Amino acid sequence: MKKSIEVQILGQRIRVRHEDESYIRKLETFINEKIRMHEGDGKGGTGLDAVLRGMITLADEFFSLLVEKEQLERRIEDKARKLIDLIDEKAVLTEDG
Repeated sequence: MKKSIEVQILGQRIRVRHEDESYIRKLETFINEKIRMHEGDGKGGTGLDAVLRGMITLADEFFSLLVEKEQLERRIEDKARKLIDLIDEKAVLTEDG
């Protein structure tokens, strides 16, 4: 059952609904770390600038993982096809044999 959980991102308190509070706490920590990474990056600006740069970093990491996942899926599909071909070849040989 989903419950209301208060989190704090860049000093702002917001409530989210989720069934797993420990998961939400991990997200809260992860997001705040990404923002803090950009607060002191020497580029100046406001807290919003750090949030936006943090979002770009998260989006970059997300899309990199998507590409990696797609490549892995293609490799698995290729290997599965090769295995199926080998099995089919062996089946033909045993039928003929």
